[in-house]
Amino acid sequence: MSLRSDVVKLAHKHPELRAELLPLLKKGMEHATEEARKKQAVSWMEPGKYYELPDRHRSNDFLGQWFYAEEKQRNGSMKGYVVTWGIDDRGPRKAKKDRVDTTWAKDWAEAKENQLDPKVKAKFKQVV
Repeated sequence: MSLRSDVVKLAHKHPELRAELLPLLKKGMEHATEEARKKQAVSWMEPGKYYELPDRHRSNDFLGQWFYAEEKQRNGSMKGYVVTWGIDDRGPRKAKKDRVDTTWAKDWAEAKENQLDPKVKAKFKQVV
């Protein structure tokens, strides 16, 4: 339960307090701009680290996807390299330049370098 939802419930339960409570809700939302939301979404990604797309976000087109974060951009996105392991079972494809947009950043989970498949690691080593 969030503080905001508690305030909303309190305002609903006690109409006499609404005049004081509703301005607090409005003021709390002033800083929740689209730009601030985007920067927050990717702020946990760090350059020099590996990330993996969890199973629940994978399509039927690939068995795995990994991202090496290289440089944070001004708009909040992260530039780096992505390696995809296709369903054709020929192993991971070569690393290609890509970026993780702020809307997709929350879907990636940090992957420890020593836990990466050696074939995937080899593809990153060719470009990093």
